[in-house]
Amino acid sequence: MYCYFLCDVPCAVKLDGVYIGVASYNLSFIEREKCFLEFIPLDEGFEKICLLFNSQRPISTKNVRIIDLSGGFLLVPKFFRRSDGEFKMIGKKTLDLSFPVNVTCFSQNGVKLCVATSDDFFIESLPFTPKEVHFDACSYNGNRYLVAICIHDKTEILAFKIDEKISLVFKNLCDGYSLDKNVLTTYERRCDVLRHSVCSSWAFEDEVRLTAYTLTHERQIFALHERLVAVAFFEELLIDGDVSTFLAPNLKPRASQIKEFLGSYERVLPPPHFMDDDTVMLLYNDKAEYAKLTLSGGLVSNVIII
Repeated sequence: MYCYFLCDVPCAVKLDGVYIGVASYNLSFIEREKCFLEFIPLDEGFEKICLLFNSQRPISTKNVRIIDLSGGFLLVPKFFRRSDGEFKMIGKKTLDLSFPVNVTCFSQNGVKLCVATSDDFFIESLPFTPKEVHFDACSYNGNRYLVAICIHDKTEILAFKIDEKISLVFKNLCDGYSLDKNVLTTYERRCDVLRHSVCSSWAFEDEVRLTAYTLTHERQIFALHERLVAVAFFEELLIDGDVSTFLAPNLKPRASQIKEFLGSYERVLPPPHFMDDDTVMLLYNDKAEYAKLTLSGGLVSNVIII
C-alpha cells in the first residue's frame, strides 16, 4: 500500500526510527502496510507528530488527516506550535474609538492577540510569531472596527467589531495591504501555474462587505504545455476566476455550473503514480477526487470526474 505525504510545514520524516527524507508541499510517498512515522518540522517552533499507520485500519487523528486515494492513502499532518510558558510582549496599543480599546499581541503557550474594552475582551490565536505588528481603527455610521496587521513572511490581518461584545469579523492571510478610511485592500501572490495576483477590497460598514475582487496572471493560457492546462483550469476555479477563456464553445454557456458540479475542493495536486498522468487530484476536506479534461483545439470540451 502506498502512503503519500503532504506537509504545509517542511519536515524530516522517520520511518520506523530511520530518517528517510524531507516532506513538504510536494507529494512524497512510501510503500508500507504498517509502520511508525515521525514528522519532525524543520522549523523548531512546531511540535513533532507521530503516527502508527495501519492500512487495514487507517484512522485520522487530531494531528494527521488520512484520505483514501483508492490505491493508497494521503497523510496530511496538522502541525501545532510548540508551547512556551515564558511571556513575551510583541506589541500593544490603546486606540480611541469614542472609548479606550486596548490591543496586545504576546507569546505565551502560543501567539495570541487580545482586544479589550472596559466591558469585554476577545483573545485570538495567531498561526505564526509576527516580526512586527500594527494596529489601526476605522468607523462607519457608528460601527467601530479595530484592525490588527501581523507581519511575518506573510501578513495576517484580523479585524474586530467593537461593540458591547467584541467579535472577530475578518481574517485574511495575504502578501500586502492598504487601509484607506474604512476600505481595506489586500494583495496576494499565488504560487500556481498562471502566477496569479489577487486584489480584494473590503468595506467596513454595517457589516464587512467585499466590494472588489480582481485577478491578474503573468502567464498566458495559450502558452501552457497541454499537460499543464488541466492544473491551471482547476486552479482558476479554486480562486473563483473566470474559466470561460479555457472553454470550447460547447461548454462556455455552462461555465458557471462547473464549480457547482465539482464542489468545494481546497487544493489541486498532481495524481499519485498509480493514476494516469493526464488526471488531476482534487483534495476536499474529507476525500480526494480525480478529474480529467477533454481538450479540443487546446480548449476544454468536457470535464470528467473519475
